[in-house]
Amino acid sequence: MRAATLTHALAWVLAIVAAPALAQVARPGQASTPVLPTVADSDDLDGTSSSVAGLPGYPGRGFNLQAMVSTRYEDNLSRRPVKDDGVRIRPKATLSYGLGAGRIGLYAIGTYGRDIVRGNNLFAGADRHFYGGGAAMQLSRCNIDGGGSFKQNLVFTSDVALAGSFEQRTSQFGAAVSCQIGSALSVNGGISQATMGVVRRVTQALDSNRWTYNAGLALERPAFGRLSLDGSISDINLTGRQVLTPDGLVDDGLLQRSLRLGYSRNFGSRITLTLGGSYLDTAPKATQNVVIVDGLPQVVDRSSFNGAGYDAGLVVRLSPRLGLTGSASRNIRSNGFVGAQFIVVDTVEGGISYELPNGMTLAAGYNYRDSRFRGAVITSLEARLRNRDRFYRYFAHLGGKLGRRINLALDVSHNQRRSDPSVFNFDSTAVGFTLGFELGNQGS
Repeated sequence: MRAATLTHALAWVLAIVAAPALAQVARPGQASTPVLPTVADSDDLDGTSSSVAGLPGYPGRGFNLQAMVSTRYEDNLSRRPVKDDGVRIRPKATLSYGLGAGRIGLYAIGTYGRDIVRGNNLFAGADRHFYGGGAAMQLSRCNIDGGGSFKQNLVFTSDVALAGSFEQRTSQFGAAVSCQIGSALSVNGGISQATMGVVRRVTQALDSNRWTYNAGLALERPAFGRLSLDGSISDINLTGRQVLTPDGLVDDGLLQRSLRLGYSRNFGSRITLTLGGSYLDTAPKATQNVVIVDGLPQVVDRSSFNGAGYDAGLVVRLSPRLGLTGSASRNIRSNGFVGAQFIVVDTVEGGISYELPNGMTLAAGYNYRDSRFRGAVITSLEARLRNRDRFYRYFAHLGGKLGRRINLALDVSHNQRRSDPSVFNFDSTAVGFTLGFELGNQGS
């Protein structure tokens, strides 16, 4: 059975033709190539962006058409304690268009794709959508960005209890501004809103509505580096959950605040160092709830977090072709993928990459994530309260451009999750292949 499925998977891989190796839309001529390529064996990075509202920012004038197919065989596609293999095929097309007039740029982006699963009866296929648009403006010494987006897709992120078990819809809008004051000082600020909900009402416990406000300032000199101070406040309503408090039944929610002091500097052309220290304050809006103990109601305090966070990153370019990366961090996350109010997350990552003479890049790396769940709840997707996950990923990657328009990538990865309780443990090994094509005249 497993050998037949693998043969079927390889047949699909060899039959597939289409688009860019990376699912994200890049800014032509503006994005810098990372030292360590990203291995997309999960959807953890889907929707990440350098701008507001889940958008990639103004891509430049003109149009860009990308078509891609990513195919992956995994020996534990659902990522459960009992392995069940299968093939996930993701065809997708993305069209973006930018219109510039003086100091104002307008743009729109649309993506349509589908998750197709073969060799596994647990999953039903589903469409993948992403649509958005925005504007970028330069006024004197200030840059202003704003926009909105909508996406809907099956969830295959690495921290969900069962990969692909539900479909989620997210809508976002926001605006950000940054201004240069003098030659060294800059200030920035922004506001954004995001609404997340599970499609077809598999559960309401993961629904949320979030407002985020941020502001910061930075001092930068070539000989000194960059010193920055940033703060943010997030007001989160968990609209699918209610809590019994001494004052009655209320909607659940969180208030998150953070303050970060950061420093980054290039040491010559070979070393880049980034350091940051944060104060993190996360607390439920309802600080107490009522529970039943031995048949009697008891008032108990709810979990919160007040403490330090950190982040550190190092990039070392040993030669024009060879590079090393390393990073570590602690932060607080609140997402719509797990039944918990928030998650205290420690991460460690490292990797090595080498650019081959033909323009392809060969890389290998390691990721570790320690997640401690606070305010865990039981949902129809998670029958047990989750306390802690330790997630490990090892990967190797070969990818790059063939000519001007064709991209390809091949990667192998192994994932492990060790959980408390152990019912959420899994091991999986996967091989993936992505082939793509890009057409357009979009530029800065």
